[in-house]
Amino acid sequence: MGAFADSSSFVSFGETGRLNEGGCEWGATGVGVKKGVWAEGRVCDLLIQQGWHIAYRNFRCLGGELDIVGFESATQLVVVEVKCGRNSGIGSRVNQRKAHRLVLAVGQLLAQHPEWDDYDVRIDVAMVLPNEVAWLRDIRLLDFLEGAG
Repeated sequence: MGAFADSSSFVSFGETGRLNEGGCEWGATGVGVKKGVWAEGRVCDLLIQQGWHIAYRNFRCLGGELDIVGFESATQLVVVEVKCGRNSGIGSRVNQRKAHRLVLAVGQLLAQHPEWDDYDVRIDVAMVLPNEVAWLRDIRLLDFLEGAG
């Protein structure tokens, strides 16, 4: 399935193998950072396969960190928050506080890149699961942010 082939908000990428390809195992302790780095790499690979241009990985600013910043098209700039876990409860992995921090960090990113002012900007969440990557297009679809932005 293409990354955004259907019109629903949730898209799922099929996976081959498990996270232990990156030296981590599901449920192992002390591997959260390695698992997170591996998950971000996996999502970047999928986005590049879909034709995205990745501008930043781990963009750091006063408001926090943006996991992936990329261009989905000539007019669409997308920030992707990457989560890793065993179930696809995406909405439960990004709470209101985290969502607002992401919005603030995006503001700082755009302040540093005025050349991106004409782009449509969206914040997505990718949830790396043992056998797939679940996707929420646009965190504004989460109940606590409806109408924001």
